[in-house]
Amino acid sequence: MHDQTIDQIEGCLLNLEKEIPGASSELFRVAYGRLRILARQIFGRGDPLRNAIDPTEVVNASFLQIINAVEQTKPTSVADFLSLAAHRIRLQVTDMARERYGRTGKKRQDPLDPDLVNSISGTSNSSSQSACGKNFWRPCGRNQDQSPRRTGEFYTC
Repeated sequence: MHDQTIDQIEGCLLNLEKEIPGASSELFRVAYGRLRILARQIFGRGDPLRNAIDPTEVVNASFLQIINAVEQTKPTSVADFLSLAAHRIRLQVTDMARERYGRTGKKRQDPLDPDLVNSISGTSNSSSQSACGKNFWRPCGRNQDQSPRRTGEFYTC
């Protein structure tokens, strides 16, 4: 059974070879569903990233990389295109995993929103009163030019 999407991708690759304007964008639009399937298949069944990173998010994030690679290499077959796209998607998955988990594999804590910190601490958003300002440590009794001492995971004055 031959898939209609394969024929459409082949047509887009021919248009790309003829250097028709917008051919690479049309290729991505036609192949989008295939690329999502490919992104899902890159994650193994027991891969913990499967639940953490959405395949659609990966394909969307790798869009420009795939388009640039296609325009530079001009793949001549569907297999070449899918191989190229799979490589770019794998690179994107790796980047996203490192961004979220780092090299250690432990999930990184999201940075705190300054407005949330200020609302909890009861301070305004000015630099002298914010959690990042020097006066933040003044209530602890330390000189404002000194930084806090770190013990374990907590700062002390």
